[in-house]
Amino acid sequence: MPAAVPAFFAGLQVSAAYAMLGAVIAEWMGASQGLGIFLTRAQTSFRLDRVFVGIAAIALVSVALFLVVRLANHHSRTDAWTGARGCALHQRTDQTLSLIHISEPTRPY
Repeated sequence: MPAAVPAFFAGLQVSAAYAMLGAVIAEWMGASQGLGIFLTRAQTSFRLDRVFVGIAAIALVSVALFLVVRLANHHSRTDAWTGARGCALHQRTDQTLSLIHISEPTRPY
């Protein structure tokens, strides 16, 4: 189960970034208020300054959601049994690699 945590959070990071985009598209389709309607009204009235403000707001919220999930991922990487930081799978891989590196084959003469 701990080995699945990095893949889970990788998917969650991508979905958090796309969640804002999905909300804005849904607002374009049928809402009466929100960033989607704000962008549509600004576009039809040729207010490019407001369009850029809306795009910047969408980008900032998307980046904020991404960073929140990334922070949660960073704090979830504790091994409860040893108290060490990092995923147990990565720790085992590092230990295996260090053992392989230490035991070099001998050269025949």
